[in-house]
Amino acid sequence: MKKSSSLRYFLKDGASNFRLHRVMTTASVMMLAACFLVIGIFLMIFMDINLTIDKVGMQNEIVIFLQDYVDDASAEDFGYTLKEMENIESVTFVSRDEGLRDFSENLGGDDIYNSYADDNPIRHSYRIIVKDLSLIENTRDALIAMPKIARVRASIDTVKAFLKFRNVATFIGVALVAILAMIAAVVVSNTIRLTTFARREEIAIMKMVGATNRFIRASFLVEGGIIGLLAASVAYVLLFVLYEFLLVPELSLVSLISFVEFGAVWHIFLAVFLLAGLFYGIVISFFTIKKYLRV
Repeated sequence: MKKSSSLRYFLKDGASNFRLHRVMTTASVMMLAACFLVIGIFLMIFMDINLTIDKVGMQNEIVIFLQDYVDDASAEDFGYTLKEMENIESVTFVSRDEGLRDFSENLGGDDIYNSYADDNPIRHSYRIIVKDLSLIENTRDALIAMPKIARVRASIDTVKAFLKFRNVATFIGVALVAILAMIAAVVVSNTIRLTTFARREEIAIMKMVGATNRFIRASFLVEGGIIGLLAASVAYVLLFVLYEFLLVPELSLVSLISFVEFGAVWHIFLAVFLLAGLFYGIVISFFTIKKYLRV
């Protein structure tokens, strides 16, 4: 039998078995879809948490104040020197006049600005965003060593606490996804085992009429693959509906939380779900059917 003909036969047989044992196979699809859905929802929430943490972390900027002797032109040109440093993402120049205006506005009036406009005590400054928060301490030390800089303000302790929290959140996220994946494997394995057990007599008859183990196994593997793909498709649709129309509208009431747009990651989740569904269905079917081939 040609490979193409064999594949068509196994696909037809797998689909036929799905219809004949629709109760058990539907149970397998629903159980696997539920597991994928839980994992998918958790991954989306985990991505939202990471995005929120990253945005909060970006608010931890370094502020530098230049020496009094640095004139206006030199102060503005100093920004080019800062941009050449490795760990600096962006710099924003704040002139002495802008600094005095901000200071007076924070205190609620223009009287302070008018009082000090002719003798401005505010230094030129720069607000700096770093690329890698884990290197912010090294960046601060490099800035302190520059002669034109009078003072450097950086919330190092806050950044360290933020990085520790992000690392803990990442560890917990990876651990929970791994646990959920193992639970999914156990649940689906038990469901497919029940399906296979209910068909043990069918397997015995196939062996008695001369069917090889390879032939029998291929039929079940195709069926397992179909179950996995169907479960992945169902889980993907449910994930989209629940995330876009239930989770996001409810949590959006909390202004501090940032959300990952599903449209930006839909192709990743679709590919991962389909590949994972195919893998789970085939691999678990392979090890489950192995026992009954000894009949």
